[in-house]
Amino acid sequence: MNEQIQEYIPSEDDFRFAVREDVQTDNVFAGESYWKTAVKTFLSKKINIIAVVILMLLVIMSIIGPYLTGNPYDEQNVSMADLAPRISGIADGTCSHDAGKDSGFRCL
Repeated sequence: MNEQIQEYIPSEDDFRFAVREDVQTDNVFAGESYWKTAVKTFLSKKINIIAVVILMLLVIMSIIGPYLTGNPYDEQNVSMADLAPRISGIADGTCSHDAGKDSGFRCL
């Protein structure tokens, strides 16, 4: 029962990489962040770019528009408060409406 147990010393031949043909692994990983991938995916579609351009135009016009009218945004004309909305030449009764004719186009 007093057997001596020899100490095991590993050598380089004991450790080798396993070569398996049936397993596929990635050797190179992309170093892109989540947001970079999301922006790249978003900009890859033409309709997304068109939507962004339209939204930017709306934002720019909402900022610049009040300065183009010449009227202050915080002032109102109270004497015109009870007027109905209308388009001059079409909805104010000055255009004749003939049956069968495109009167809306003719009024413009």
